[in-house]
Amino acid sequence: MKLYLIATGDYPEDEFLGRVRESLKGGVDWVQLRIKKQDKIKSLGKRLKRLKRDFPFVFIVNDYPDIAEELQADGVHIGKNDPSLQEIREKFQGIIGVSCYNDMERALKAERNGADYVAFGSLFPTRTKENYVLVRSATIKAARRRLKIPICVIGGINRENFLSVLSLDPDLIAISSAIFSAPDPAEEAAYFKEKMLYYLSLKVKGGKMKENELKETLLRENPEFKELYEKHREYERELEKLLSRRPLSPEEEVEVKKIKKLKLKIKDKMQEILVKEKERRIG
Repeated sequence: MKLYLIATGDYPEDEFLGRVRESLKGGVDWVQLRIKKQDKIKSLGKRLKRLKRDFPFVFIVNDYPDIAEELQADGVHIGKNDPSLQEIREKFQGIIGVSCYNDMERALKAERNGADYVAFGSLFPTRTKENYVLVRSATIKAARRRLKIPICVIGGINRENFLSVLSLDPDLIAISSAIFSAPDPAEEAAYFKEKMLYYLSLKVKGGKMKENELKETLLRENPEFKELYEKHREYERELEKLLSRRPLSPEEEVEVKKIKKLKLKIKDKMQEILVKEKERRIG
């Protein structure tokens, strides 16, 4: 899991680079240069790359593979309006990341065509990008099951929602304004990096963060979770009984659909309680 800074905004060049440097001091692993003016990208990119002398970060250019090649950047990130991945790969041999918004099929296609990572977002409302599309956490979870390449999440990530982002287990967590526009980028980056590393340490140890153990604890200690769990089991039994009568009557088909919806609603509520418990233990 890596902390991925999206460096963007209309800052004077020296201040822009100073904010990148401070973010790297705080623990950022990847930096994406997201600037629309090509001459400014080249100017900033040349100076930004010199920071590699002091920090071992991965340098990504947004949108412009030719400039990424010219700057000898580590990678390029492309969206739906950019040249195709195959065209870019013919000229550029570095990392290629692809924005997939909330589109799983686009992500699967990008993987087949040789993308090195895919990005889903916006996870939350954001002011950094116009006309953003919100992506459900269920899509991220499905992507983890179906994709073999790394997954990046992006969009509106901040201190208030960061722990719920960690629970999705992405490979890259991309943050823009919460770090880059902060009064102290180093302090903000350090906050996110510390939470990330602590989460990973618990996961590796298989201790408090183990979901089965958390469920067992909540069943003992949380009356609401226990009630939801028992109700879920009750619906499972009802569903099993109904399905054993196949073929079903139209009324029974309606009842099956109703029970499945209720089960899903309860499961979502139980997951919400689990996430909050994880957040409490990390935070």
